Amino acid sequence: LHLGDMYAASGDLERAVLMAERALESDPNIPRALVNAARFRLALGDAKQAEAYARRALRVSPTSAESWTIAGQVDVASGRKERARSRLQRALEIAPGHREAVKAMRAIEASH
Repeated sequence: LHLGDMYAASGDLERAVLMAERALESDPNIPRALVNAARFRLALGDAKQAEAYARRALRVSPTSAESWTIAGQVDVASGRKERARSRLQRALEIAPGHREAVKAMRAIEASH
């Protein structure tokens, strides 16, 4: 999983998503791998696959702020702002001040 983060940081999102998906081949229920796969797919413009990974992340780890945040970010990208707001609020209830959730929530508010 750390390799995926390193590839993403260097801008190699294709390789980053490959690392996350390989981790999921060995265990399809790794929350961090699901969140990373969703995040990397979203960054690549594949909102449909990102949404599938985000849904799985929520099923596997419903108390994870990261799972709720990526689900909200996918919703923002797909134009579902109200659902995004609800999901991001849930992330902030779990982890007040969660940096990515706050950033995404501010982006929603700025677009209104």
